[in-house]
Amino acid sequence: MFRIKSLSLCLVFMAFLCCRIKGEQQSDTLFRFAHISDTHIGTHGADTDLQRTIDDINNQPYIEFVIVSGDITEFGSDEELLKAKSLFGKLNKPWHLVPGNHDTKWSESGGNSFRKIFNNETFSFEHKGFWFIGTNCGPNMRMGPGQVPRENLVWLDSVLRKHPDKKQPVFFVNHYPMDSGLNNWYEILDRLHDRNLKAVLCGHGHQNNKLNFEGVPGIMGRSNLRAKDSIGGYNIVTLTTDSLIYNERKFPSCEGGEMPKAWGGCSLDSQPVLDSGTKKQPPARSARRPPSQEGICAKTLPSWCSIAITNFLTREANPKRPDYSANKLYPDIKSKWEIQEQSDIGSGIGVYKQTLIYTTTAGSIKSVQLATGKPLWSFQTSGKIYATPLVMKDLTIVPGTDGNIYCLNARTGKLVWKKETGKPIVSSAAGAEDRVVVAGSDGHCRALDLNTGKILWDHDGINNFVETRPLVYEDKVYFGSWGNEFYALDIETGKTVWAWNRQTNRMFSAAACWPVIAGNKLFVVAPDRQMTALNKDDGSIIWRNYDSLNWCRESMGISIDKKQVYVKTLQGKILAIDAEAPDRKVNWMSPVDLGFEIDPAPINESGDIIFIPSHSGTVYALNKINGALIWQHKISNCLINIVHPIDRHTLITSAMDGKLVCLQY
Repeated sequence: MFRIKSLSLCLVFMAFLCCRIKGEQQSDTLFRFAHISDTHIGTHGADTDLQRTIDDINNQPYIEFVIVSGDITEFGSDEELLKAKSLFGKLNKPWHLVPGNHDTKWSESGGNSFRKIFNNETFSFEHKGFWFIGTNCGPNMRMGPGQVPRENLVWLDSVLRKHPDKKQPVFFVNHYPMDSGLNNWYEILDRLHDRNLKAVLCGHGHQNNKLNFEGVPGIMGRSNLRAKDSIGGYNIVTLTTDSLIYNERKFPSCEGGEMPKAWGGCSLDSQPVLDSGTKKQPPARSARRPPSQEGICAKTLPSWCSIAITNFLTREANPKRPDYSANKLYPDIKSKWEIQEQSDIGSGIGVYKQTLIYTTTAGSIKSVQLATGKPLWSFQTSGKIYATPLVMKDLTIVPGTDGNIYCLNARTGKLVWKKETGKPIVSSAAGAEDRVVVAGSDGHCRALDLNTGKILWDHDGINNFVETRPLVYEDKVYFGSWGNEFYALDIETGKTVWAWNRQTNRMFSAAACWPVIAGNKLFVVAPDRQMTALNKDDGSIIWRNYDSLNWCRESMGISIDKKQVYVKTLQGKILAIDAEAPDRKVNWMSPVDLGFEIDPAPINESGDIIFIPSHSGTVYALNKINGALIWQHKISNCLINIVHPIDRHTLITSAMDGKLVCLQY
């Protein structure tokens, strides 16, 4: 009897304790939010997956706001961005998003439309004492590793200055993980080093994953796309007084439109499962789903990630940082002058007499003295610029993402004429005698009079947008587009002479390379990893090569004597291809190993040296006879846009993070 009474009392006490814990657990919950990522609007089924997620979130009053960590669209087109905006606009609670690489790299507006349509590409807000900060991640227009834009870093500095309380808990949001896959990851972590950073939330990998960034917890959220499932999903995040808890919210297929009452069935439950053993019954609501949820049931899975948020984090003692030690091996290579812009530089250089003209993603066109880097003039546009300035006579032509083609006096920076096209332009202009050729994002390629801006012809049959600098050679204009097409237009009339299409996927388009011609061969390289030699007159294939050991992508150049075409491989090798041989013939392969390389910038030659740009901020100088390394110099850890030789001892180079450098060699 005593044992029975003791057992009964024990059970009562345990039940009381269990209830007490459950009550405390519920009262310890501070708030909940939804983490959506990688919606990729524009791909098959993406609209439906996102609509179901939005309907589900709207029916959960316990979710207080929504964070979306990038890759909102598939190609960053205006159509996709507007569709995404209309879908997210149906949320009945606040939402905050940042772009991902798909929104910026393949964007017909260079990311300018994202900023316009969503009003920003960053966010900063406080919620119940917690601070959430989000930034863009790149790569912006130019293929390369991710990069938080320079202007976003400047913005981050400003918001940190406005929030002096270093004890306030912070969550940082970016599309990319905060590691070396992001060229300037360290600039974010170093800025937040003395802050009470609790975690970095990201996407990009399309699956739930718990990560570690130099001692900072990283949480990668799944893609909202269904992948191999029938329907997609997202994460519900619960913040308690001591933990951040992630539960995946899935939409498995089920029959019928009724919502079963039992938790764990097909209910639109409003509170997440905090762990595998704790489930909460949802509050009563209508037994019927919204129309868009008919035949769909949602389920919150047990938590897959929980991190403590009570104490300041213990950071990694000596985290890895970019290595500039190779510069010491070549002490004769020196920087004569440097400029650090407050925004990215995403273009090459125009040279006018003893001055340089360059552009920025803040929409500026600027001129500096070649000898000193001293500013001369600046002209402001209303959109990001990714165009390399074209200098002809005393004029410079610069297309912009605000949809205008600008012609400025190269000496004074004064506007000579402006032509509105109605849609952004991310390509560079090409020139021939007294005419300028510009291919835009509106399906048009135009020839304009250099002096007046008058349209001489307008070809309106371009499939998708153009990113490259067209090549004007003899009587034709050559360029590729992100619609799988490569064109040859008549320079006098704009009519199509021939068009070539061999890609099976838009992302394989020969759209980013600057094509070159030697003899009767037009050479192009593309993300399909093939190099092609076309007959420049009729577009027929002379040879086309896929080398599994030496994949090419988009970076190429041609020797001054037009006997060799230089190609960079993804494996970090430089090949010299015989331009005169009837088939692909490799004259030499450089012994230099650049490592994995995807910088699309062109290769230039001067004297006996060829200059190789890299996506890690290093310029390589190779012997044009055999590809041997002469010297290398690192100016940044971000992508090199151009290596522009001025003479046999001076070159100008710029990096995507806003650095413009004059090197003496």
